[in-house]
Amino acid sequence: MSAINFIWAQAQDANVREPIKELTEKGWQHRDIPKASNMNWIFNQISNNLFALRKEIQQHAIELKNKIDDHTSRLQEQEAVLASLKNELEVLSENHIKFKNCTNQQLSRSLRANDFNTGIARQICLQLKVLEQNIRHYHVDFPEFNWPLPEGILTVVYEEENEPNNLT
Repeated sequence: MSAINFIWAQAQDANVREPIKELTEKGWQHRDIPKASNMNWIFNQISNNLFALRKEIQQHAIELKNKIDDHTSRLQEQEAVLASLKNELEVLSENHIKFKNCTNQQLSRSLRANDFNTGIARQICLQLKVLEQNIRHYHVDFPEFNWPLPEGILTVVYEEENEPNNLT
């Protein structure tokens, strides 16, 4: 007889009778002697309820185990996804650093080239201004051009008296 399957007075010929209504409402009083059939009925009810409760607990335990297994497998899948995302993030971070370094190098080269070109353009403008002054020394009517100064912008604008067009 196993504790899980134990039910009190389960045989066909067991002496099991439900107590009368008055007894079930008031219970046994002092000096009452319970009948064996009534005690068998009480123990039978208790053991039936315990058996049903054990069965229900087993079902809940199985359901809980299935849910835990399901959640564990989902958690493992999510951990795998997170690990994959972490690897991708590391690769992207490395690529971002490489791209940033390359961009900084190109920007630095562009700035140096711009500074170089600006310097050359300013020197040319200064030389043209000196040349213009020298030409004006020999030809007083020579038009004046608006050459940018070293601190000014790099656009060269000139005007002729006959043509009012600006070239930038």
